[in-house]
Amino acid sequence: MRVERNVEVPMRDGTILRADIFRPLSDGPCPVILLRLPYDKSVLTEPWFPSEVRYFVPRGYICVAQDVRGTYTSEGTFHPFRDETPDTVDTIEWAAGIEGSNGKVVMTGQSYLGSVQVQAAAEKPAPLVAISPVSPLLDFTDNGFRRGGAVESSFYFAWATNMAIREARRHGREEAATALATLTEDRPVDAFPPLSRSNGLHAPFDEVLQQYDAVAPWVRQLLDEAGRPEGGGYLSTRRLVPNISVPSLYVTSWYDAFLGGSLNAYAEGTSTGAAPTHLVIGPWEHAHYGAPQSIAGEIDFGPTAELDLFALLEQFFAPLTGLGPREPVPGVRYFTMGINEWRSADAWPPASTPVRLFLHSAGGPVTSGPTGTLDAIAPTDGASTAADEWTHEPKAPVPSTGGQTWAIPAGPRDQSALVERADVLAFDSEPLPSAVEVTGAVRAKAWLETDAASADVIAALVDIHPDGRRYPVTQGILRLGTESEPLHEKGPIAFDIDLWATSHVFLAGHRISVQIASSDFPHWDVNPSDGKPWPTSSAPEPAHHRLLHDAAHPSAITLPTIGPLPTPLSHTHP
Repeated sequence: MRVERNVEVPMRDGTILRADIFRPLSDGPCPVILLRLPYDKSVLTEPWFPSEVRYFVPRGYICVAQDVRGTYTSEGTFHPFRDETPDTVDTIEWAAGIEGSNGKVVMTGQSYLGSVQVQAAAEKPAPLVAISPVSPLLDFTDNGFRRGGAVESSFYFAWATNMAIREARRHGREEAATALATLTEDRPVDAFPPLSRSNGLHAPFDEVLQQYDAVAPWVRQLLDEAGRPEGGGYLSTRRLVPNISVPSLYVTSWYDAFLGGSLNAYAEGTSTGAAPTHLVIGPWEHAHYGAPQSIAGEIDFGPTAELDLFALLEQFFAPLTGLGPREPVPGVRYFTMGINEWRSADAWPPASTPVRLFLHSAGGPVTSGPTGTLDAIAPTDGASTAADEWTHEPKAPVPSTGGQTWAIPAGPRDQSALVERADVLAFDSEPLPSAVEVTGAVRAKAWLETDAASADVIAALVDIHPDGRRYPVTQGILRLGTESEPLHEKGPIAFDIDLWATSHVFLAGHRISVQIASSDFPHWDVNPSDGKPWPTSSAPEPAHHRLLHDAAHPSAITLPTIGPLPTPLSHTHP
């Protein structure tokens, strides 16, 4: 291939960004694949990195890789996402006119590289003919920075600290970079370590935030913005996706911390009907990174999980860029865990039957082991309706163990040790005589009484293997209550929890379980219980919670099932 390094790309405000251009050796006009990233464009040609450059350039594409504003070779000040809409549009229009281009531009890339595609596509730049965001962060307020009112602490501060350190070093402030590095766990081999436990639990957390202010004031600003209902104006699926008029292929995964944003983007895209919208959901953790992979957490989903992402992208892009017809990409392709197979569908989610499984208390205080049972029989006034009581201790939160997270061990990881805690409730079904498929959106409702001003409810759908291992399938969180509107004055409160979605078969001999807790740290920040904003609470307080199970307050999970429900789930509980 022919390479040009650090080519100047002028932005509309006069700022110069720089890009590397990779051209095939063959003659003739070629479509352009544009990649824009804040992580140093030179990584795309490192021999160890599975790069779009090495795959697509020999196949007739010009690849343009650009450092975004304020990073590495590009001028300006880095402020995540704020300037990416105009900068990406300007770069698309520039790339369409470079030597050898046929005027057609497509975009792909993962995580941040996926977000900028959606921002630009909403502006409808004429040369852009398709996008394929992979594992993109697409919503500040409920996907990436916050979820259900809680802060995505493990992701946000791992990522923000890393970017703030890069910013400090860019300006020669090595002392500030070193100070920021001391906030995180000492994991030299990990580019994105989370905050250390002492810093993550520090109260008031504002004292930690102050250490970012002089170098990267956007760390505090974005956290504040994500906490406002109207926040995230320049990164919001509901604002951006309805304006996209080019074919889009969203690639995400069941254990991606950003799964919800891609599901929302697909739903918004298909509802507008402006252009074909495709969705691929694999069984991986955050980002696919091009190379086929099959392992997430502690489970190997087998060779069928090893999707050749770049080949799929070539199949999608070729007919849109003038490189000839290919077999059409399915509207939806998703991986069903448990039976470990790919399925295709016209739309997501496929048709299913919603089934409510109710959480029944075994009675007595929560100590250790399973708390109660799970079945499809609603509680009645005559049945045992004992509430489950536990104490939320902000200084000793439930440790994060797998799940849809980032910067800490993610994916399906055995959570057996968690149910030995007195602040984790587990409601287990009987062993299944036949398989149960759950494919689609998962929702839970937990009725809570508390003596606290504010409380979190974290709900996880869990697959219990016959040997007792407990693997999370999907999870969600909801935080309610403030200092001015405290929960303890409201009586029983329903927490409606969005667990996003899954496609998972609970095999015969396995059990279905729902786990309930009031903390999951460092995945999410710990609720201080006093109703004050997390950064300003100086004295987090223990809280006493009661989960209700009576006929008037039936705590339950709703599962989208496909096929018949085995009789143990529908038998009357004791």
